[in-house]
Amino acid sequence: METFGDTAAGVWLGEVINNCFRETGEDSAQVDMNLLMHLCKREPKNAQVAMQVLAQELRTELKGRPVSEASGMGLTHRLLVGCIYSAYCLAREVVGRVPLELEMIVKFNPEILECAVFVANSNEENIRNLDRANASVRKPWWKRW
Repeated sequence: METFGDTAAGVWLGEVINNCFRETGEDSAQVDMNLLMHLCKREPKNAQVAMQVLAQELRTELKGRPVSEASGMGLTHRLLVGCIYSAYCLAREVVGRVPLELEMIVKFNPEILECAVFVANSNEENIRNLDRANASVRKPWWKRW
């Protein structure tokens, strides 16, 4: 019997986990979105299958609870689904709507959009801090005197 890990999408997901995600502490990770976007653009079908499988696993783990209440492996699945969806959309240059090729997948797996929204909202403060840092133009240290 073939498992998900033995399929092309499973191998693709393994590559994503090994190369794009790095744990930075308890319950936090750093994501290389540029590399993830490249992988989604290079192999979109594998990204679609991976999102579906992960969303179904998350649904099983949540048992009817909202995505925000994920725990254990659900935290990992939520992060993976949200980041893969966001990277997929950015790689396809589709912003503000579901890409056509994902409409049916998202229809049957609404957790995908919920994960993407959760991940985006979780990073909102980090994005604001980057915007503030970029907005405050600082003089070079040798010109401050």
